[in-house]
Amino acid sequence: SPPPPPSPPPRVEQLQTVIYDGIEDGSIHPLGTVFTFKLRAEPSCDVCGLPVITEMHVRTAKEVAGVADHMQPWGSWRKADKTREGYVYTHYPKVNGIYRLEAKAVDGGSGATLEDTTPVSRRYIVGAKISASGTFDRRLGVVNIRFTMPVPTDGRRRPEDVFDEANLAKLGPGSLKIDWFNSTRLRVILPPAERSNLCKTWRDARAAAVAANNTPPTNLRLTLKNAEAYFAADSGFEVLRDVDVRMGATTGVTPVTVAGPAVVGQCQPLGLTAAPGDGGWDGTTTWRLSTTETSGLSPKPKPGVNVDAVSAILAAANADHERVVTFPPSSTVSDTKYAFLAELTNCQGETSNATIRTDRVSGVVPYVYPAAGSLDFVVAYSDPFEAAFDVLLPERGTSGGACDVDASRLVYVWRNISAGRADCMYTDEKDTGNRYAGSEYKLAPRATRRSLSTTPFCLAMGSHVLQLTSYFEGAVKGTSESITFINVRVIKSPVRAYIAGGAGPRAVQKGSVFDLDGSSSTDPDLGKPGAPGNNQTFTWICKELTVNDQGVESESACDDQLDKLFESKGNFVRGVGEKIRIGPRYKFTLTYQNAGLTDSFSTIVTAVNDPVPVVNVATPDPATVSSTAPLRLRGSVKRATGAGEGKIRVSWSSSPPLDFTDESLFATPVDSPHLTIKENVLVPGEKYVFTLKARQDGQSADGFASTGEVSVVGPPDLGVVSATPAEGDALDTAFTISTEGWGGGSLRYTLGYVASGANGREVDVKLLVGSTATSVSGLLPANVSSDFVRIFAVAEAANAFGASARVEGTVRVRPTPKGDETKAARRALDTAMRVGDPSMRAAAVVAAVAALNGAPTRGEGEDVDARREIRAGAMIAVADAATRAIEDAAGGIEIDPDALSTYVSAIAAVVAVPREVSKSTAELGLDATTGLLRARSSRPAPVETTLNAAATISGAIDVHLDSLSLVDRSKPPSFGSGNATLNSTVSPDASVAAASKSERVGSRRRSRHRRLLSSADNADGNSTANATPPATTIDGAPVIDPLVAKALDGSVAAAFSVTRGQAPNETGAELADVHVAMSARRYHADDLEADAASLRAPHVSAATYSLPKSVAAGATRVGTHADVFLYRWTGTALPSATRVMTDASAIDVVYADGSRPSFKSNEEIYASIPFTGAGLETLEKVIYEYRCARHSGGVWRTDEPEVRTVSVTEADGGSVTCAGRGDALIGYALGAVIAPIDFTLVADETTKGSTAQGYWFFMAGLAVFTVLLSVCCLRSGMRRYQVKIANKDDYEITN
Repeated sequence: SPPPPPSPPPRVEQLQTVIYDGIEDGSIHPLGTVFTFKLRAEPSCDVCGLPVITEMHVRTAKEVAGVADHMQPWGSWRKADKTREGYVYTHYPKVNGIYRLEAKAVDGGSGATLEDTTPVSRRYIVGAKISASGTFDRRLGVVNIRFTMPVPTDGRRRPEDVFDEANLAKLGPGSLKIDWFNSTRLRVILPPAERSNLCKTWRDARAAAVAANNTPPTNLRLTLKNAEAYFAADSGFEVLRDVDVRMGATTGVTPVTVAGPAVVGQCQPLGLTAAPGDGGWDGTTTWRLSTTETSGLSPKPKPGVNVDAVSAILAAANADHERVVTFPPSSTVSDTKYAFLAELTNCQGETSNATIRTDRVSGVVPYVYPAAGSLDFVVAYSDPFEAAFDVLLPERGTSGGACDVDASRLVYVWRNISAGRADCMYTDEKDTGNRYAGSEYKLAPRATRRSLSTTPFCLAMGSHVLQLTSYFEGAVKGTSESITFINVRVIKSPVRAYIAGGAGPRAVQKGSVFDLDGSSSTDPDLGKPGAPGNNQTFTWICKELTVNDQGVESESACDDQLDKLFESKGNFVRGVGEKIRIGPRYKFTLTYQNAGLTDSFSTIVTAVNDPVPVVNVATPDPATVSSTAPLRLRGSVKRATGAGEGKIRVSWSSSPPLDFTDESLFATPVDSPHLTIKENVLVPGEKYVFTLKARQDGQSADGFASTGEVSVVGPPDLGVVSATPAEGDALDTAFTISTEGWGGGSLRYTLGYVASGANGREVDVKLLVGSTATSVSGLLPANVSSDFVRIFAVAEAANAFGASARVEGTVRVRPTPKGDETKAARRALDTAMRVGDPSMRAAAVVAAVAALNGAPTRGEGEDVDARREIRAGAMIAVADAATRAIEDAAGGIEIDPDALSTYVSAIAAVVAVPREVSKSTAELGLDATTGLLRARSSRPAPVETTLNAAATISGAIDVHLDSLSLVDRSKPPSFGSGNATLNSTVSPDASVAAASKSERVGSRRRSRHRRLLSSADNADGNSTANATPPATTIDGAPVIDPLVAKALDGSVAAAFSVTRGQAPNETGAELADVHVAMSARRYHADDLEADAASLRAPHVSAATYSLPKSVAAGATRVGTHADVFLYRWTGTALPSATRVMTDASAIDVVYADGSRPSFKSNEEIYASIPFTGAGLETLEKVIYEYRCARHSGGVWRTDEPEVRTVSVTEADGGSVTCAGRGDALIGYALGAVIAPIDFTLVADETTKGSTAQGYWFFMAGLAVFTVLLSVCCLRSGMRRYQVKIANKDDYEITN
């Protein structure tokens, strides 16, 4: 039969489009997502079909906000790819934004027009929804908000830009501050707790939840203002408006402490302060008057006292929840002891209370109070202890009145009234007059300070009660004493376990020499002299670490062969490198025990086949550091055994990452095993891990080691500083400098002003240092350049490891009428000398001299003498306070950094005008400055401090030169005259000033030749106007002046203070002033050789030194670094029997172990010294020559065989090249002088003599002329010969 007729083709009426696989409409995805859409064409009815040629067309658009759909920037239609199941289209967005896709099925036949008229669409977002969450730091009073992604911060710098009025009311009503630390972190700094509703809002929310039988919330919700406006509507990003803040603890009280005077006199108000015991933000205060009692040690109830005024003051304070309450003298009654109760309500609503009793007496009583607010202390036996106190002096009343007191006679007496020993508080001299409680010996100086500092092991372990009595000497005892008791609990020091090389992880070569060294583990209490024997034990454990598929790490025992090594009971485990295997990660743990205390330390090690360098790096101790101080990381790299001689290259990395390509972030090269990160680089709140890597050329693997976590704490949030009154008169108006508005918990403040110091350099004058007080009063000097004086406040959080912040302001200070400056300064000095204790007087006297630093004198007579007296008086006050600080920095106590900078700066201000400074005043300043710089410290002196020290040293030399009357100081300095006797000076901008040609003509021959003779050339009385007065001599050679000797010694102290505590290759310091220039640098031992051929102090007149290679080699053998110090002093300060042709220079090299280089007998150090003086005339060269001279024993010596003159060049300014054999030039001043030509002499042309004089080695810091510093003289007999140039004084060379 015939085939059936074909079925008719299906009817095609309409097309439909379906996305059967793809993203959800409105979904959000990160940039980089690839979007795949699977599509299908379907007929419009069950019996309908598709065209023979069906295509799928798609298009996309990046949405533009506010534009109609048909106006969106659609791309052209394009064909989707055909698949077995249908069609597929893939979209790769290149930028964030909101995207749209449309797809439609189309009849692809020729001439066909059928298509889906309702395309399917998807809207999808490339970007993110950004949420934020917060945590409330109750200690600091800060809400930390973190966004999940960066958000724009421009236009959101004020609280009202971030929060609406309702949320501002929650956080306020006090003044809020915000700080965008970066684009993901926002800090909201709350006002004081009594000015914030945050905790009350949370408590109310919790109470409402409890009332409704719901769980009380642990969070408080804040809402961001205009969250939708953070990003453009079509950006792809959306910020969620709600921020849930974790509020912290929900139970537990916050202890309260109340600070105030135990005794208050009638001449000052009574001030009481309540604060959380942890020094934090949390807590609002309520005050009550508990009782009134009779005065004295055995008080009894005293009813009937009128307390209306006291009650009114307390009511006003409670209305505002004030933490500080002040009672004027009129509100209290004499001979009455008041008991006040302070109640503190913390954030969750729980309360604590404390009571303080204050005895109100007649008379004048100093108010001495603890700087930290607490009277209870805990200290480890091996640690120094400090109880810092502040003092508030009563206002001085009318002369002869009840409040008239000489505040300069303020006395402090610390006594140990408990049974435990406190040896360092007493001397070895018995006290036959009074018997102090706890001892029959006289008090040590440290026990007569306002703040008590005790040395390690001074206070015996156990509980102590120490009593501070303060009073005005001469006042009525008993009723005018302030007595404060502190409780000190001395505990055993915690033991410390440590494995050399750090915690790791580390990589070591299998089979290499790798031992575990626990010898640095220690019990600090064993450091006490005469400490009894100990029972130290060392226990070692080896574990292998493995990680399963879920990322969970577990420990298992090491193999038996390796485990056997760990049976060691000593402080070493040897042979580990030979037993470890490739593959496992090892955890080696040391447990150290002594005297019942235990500590453990672990290091993670991985074995590799490659001969990788052995890398060690130590975690800083403590592991919490300040963001405002440099961080020094100390590592080491050693070549693996048998690894060859390839160069080892090191690098650093960190997590979170720092930009190690940015050299400005670091004070050391980043390719050194020692790294110093500059201040303000590390992010507060972060925890960093630093890794040191090392790879040897020719090898394919790194040796590495990492620190443990290093936590970074930041400074307080900035406040403001102001002065009242807003304007006043220099040295007359009593200004009060105040600060407020800081965030950051318990703070200590330093307040002061900026004054003019030496050479016009600005110096900080600190009126208040490290105090809880927020204001200080004093006189201010005028500013030289304007009517406004800069004032400053520095705040440091008590528990922020030194992190501090500074703000400045200005106050208008009208200058003293012209011509009255000296009288005003005298009045200011007299006022300052009546102020409190030495440290207070030292701060006050600076105003008097600072006012003179920019004020011209009226003449050379009485006005200059008066100013010298003022500066002398000021120096006595400053040196007295500085000497106390130096004395207290002994026996294991480091000098207070604030004391170092404060007193060095103050001394520089006092001697800022050398012509107004006597030699004795300059000497006193030098002694104090040198002592401060040499005081015990483990950290480098700040650059500003050493610059001020250099100014003081240079000024002292200027004072000496003034005393020689070489220059008419009433005129501007003229570097072309008055200086032919010695070398010419150098101007402040370090340019050499040569003698003028006019000096070398006329009567040149006679006067020049006379000045070349020995110091007896004034015998005939025909001296020239600029001749140097006779000086102390050794065998006819002028000897260095004692003041100059101290200046040189101070130079050494300043240079040494730069490098102490530094990391190798850390940025050193170059200190250049008119008469002195110094440089100090700590070289890594491997890097010294590169610079050793050209070393020079920072001055054009300084010598350039070249060291032999053995110096660098010696540094490598001894340790990791070598300190190189270079000096230049003006030659005018070091007198000579003949003309000095150059400035004096010196070099010193000190190795890591404190030793200096040793040389072979044939090794020499070379020095090229530029000429600074006028050269020899032709006729003079018949008898004289240029010769290298070493300054030894206070005189220039040209006859020492260890020093030779190599060459002389008179062209291009001229120079002399010297060579010193062995260590002849290490530590000695070197220069070039004009000396008689060495020719053969007959017996009657010579004179012979001998002398025994004191000699000193400058660089060792030993000087003949010292007061504060140790004296060390090396005595030796020395035969010397003098050439008789002529037998009569007026001898003149003739042709």
